[in-house]
Amino acid sequence: MSGPGLSVVNWDRTTIAGSVGTFTDDPFGIGDNATLTTGPASGALPVGDGSIDNQGGASQDYCSAGSKDASVIYAGLLLDAGYNGLRIEFVFATNKPVGISIFSFTNGLEQIARFNGQNITSQSSIAKSPNAIFIADSVTGYSKSTAPLVVTLLAVPYSQADLYIVVCDQGDSGNDSAFLIKGRACSDCESTPGGAEINYVKQTTTHKQSRPRTQCRVLSITSFTFGSQYSFSSS
Repeated sequence: MSGPGLSVVNWDRTTIAGSVGTFTDDPFGIGDNATLTTGPASGALPVGDGSIDNQGGASQDYCSAGSKDASVIYAGLLLDAGYNGLRIEFVFATNKPVGISIFSFTNGLEQIARFNGQNITSQSSIAKSPNAIFIADSVTGYSKSTAPLVVTLLAVPYSQADLYIVVCDQGDSGNDSAFLIKGRACSDCESTPGGAEINYVKQTTTHKQSRPRTQCRVLSITSFTFGSQYSFSSS
């Protein structure tokens, strides 16, 4: 959560030591980012162990009944004048057979993170073949991950947005999950009412004696944060 137009005016975290980390050598092409896990942050590394009980205990205050090992990050955010929203890029990576991902936003707006009308879980289409990225092609220590996703939320300058990012285990305490996430202010935000979208980039190529052409491609795989509550819960 950084960059022009965005200030963090308050923050807190409720996590087990070692469950939050940062990346500078961008997984999944997202650039500098943070990771929040239900195990050790090192589990997100290619050789990491993504199946460790962090001994966090029950966490139904943040996630659904039966959930455990919650990692919670809170940030109070302010937008500067000239900015109208928040652009959140993220990847959901998991060793779980089932998972739940929920976004909620302040000012009376609550938004469940969806993709093509489905809640984003490890059983939704974005986390299954042929859309998911499996371990052979991924750079995390988890068995699968979604493609890079992006969601945009409209916000008002100088009105504090309170963001909670939560990731939980549900059922067993092993088989961890993680969110690799990045957030920035935008001045030309358009909301994504249909939920998260695959984070495409446009690339224009000019060939000699031909007209420029624009191609769309998914961000290349290299590896990857508005507000009453954003809750990411994995089963």
